[in-house]
Amino acid sequence: MAAWAQPHVYAAGKVDLLVGYCDGTFRADRLVTRAEMAVIAARSLRLPLAAESNPPFNDADHIPAWASSSVTAAAEAGLIKCRSGHLFAPGDYLTRAEAVTVLLNILLYFFR
Repeated sequence: MAAWAQPHVYAAGKVDLLVGYCDGTFRADRLVTRAEMAVIAARSLRLPLAAESNPPFNDADHIPAWASSSVTAAAEAGLIKCRSGHLFAPGDYLTRAEAVTVLLNILLYFFR
């Protein structure tokens, strides 16, 4: 991980915004999937997560169980949108435009 990112990743970990993988690694060199971004977005606003969730996407059955409630919450809050065909595409990587849009939507959430 780049030295300039370490304090930010550490700070995000301290507030449970980023929790890493089951083996305790962060894997800073990996790209972020749409499912991972939805979890980060929902955590960043501490959105309430339903125990049972039904993500409003045509490919909801492809959303991993660990991300399902966060995807639903982030979508309902308007933080992340579907792709064409009303698909969430949970395993796809975010484009830069999608990442910026999610980040701006998180900031704008406070001004509703």
